[in-house]
Amino acid sequence: MEVTAAPPPMRMTTSGYTQTVTRVQNAGGDDNKSRVVQTFYDTIVYTSSGGIKTLTTSSQINYLI
Repeated sequence: MEVTAAPPPMRMTTSGYTQTVTRVQNAGGDDNKSRVVQTFYDTIVYTSSGGIKTLTTSSQINYLI
């Protein structure tokens, strides 16, 4: 019985990017303030077991100016 060597494991590769979406709206009231809402989207694209996978997370901050 002949035993053959296993192929080398696949090297995992990753790539990521971040996108920021900023929205400004009137907060109302007599003080004439604006509400700023920033949403951050982080996406990672990677290979796993011969296929392409993605992972997306988001976070948000908001404040008055």
